[in-house]
Amino acid sequence: MSVTDKPRGLGAAGKRLWDAATDEYEWADHELAILEEACRIRDRITELDAAVKKDGLMLPSSQGSRVHPGGG
Repeated sequence: MSVTDKPRGLGAAGKRLWDAATDEYEWADHELAILEEACRIRDRITELDAAVKKDGLMLPSSQGSRVHPGGG
């Protein structure tokens, strides 16, 4: 994979992280694999943050309120 080739399926946050890292540094192939996973994790964190913002930190359940699985 060329450094200029972003991995498929990255969201906006992951793409920003990829661009920032690859614009400034040179990466070996094994490092690019780690960077790709970091970008996917960044996207997941963004998704979880949005879900907690939308739903709130606490959710109702049959046993009472519980912490949102995306936040806690």
